[in-house]
Amino acid sequence: MAEKKVVGWVPVMGVFNIDGDEVTFPGGRTLVSLPNAAIGADKVEQALFGLALSTETLGDGDVSAEVEFEGATDDSICELAVSYDADARHLVR
Repeated sequence: MAEKKVVGWVPVMGVFNIDGDEVTFPGGRTLVSLPNAAIGADKVEQALFGLALSTETLGDGDVSAEVEFEGATDDSICELAVSYDADARHLVR
């Protein structure tokens, strides 16, 4: 039987809970200043977002994920970002 490959995760932005194959972004809301807002202007509420990178290298096949939202709102979204490195062309077919 083949050993299961361990995938590492590195949070780049945001706070994540990482437990083996399960990566959780708790989300939430924060107050931010609008671009070009005057000093002291009221802040607006915005949804938090996060970005985590994995150590997984893809050479062929499909990418999928199981996503579960607890208490979804109009701000709830999940995107899978796949990057192509032209310098590593031999890794992508």
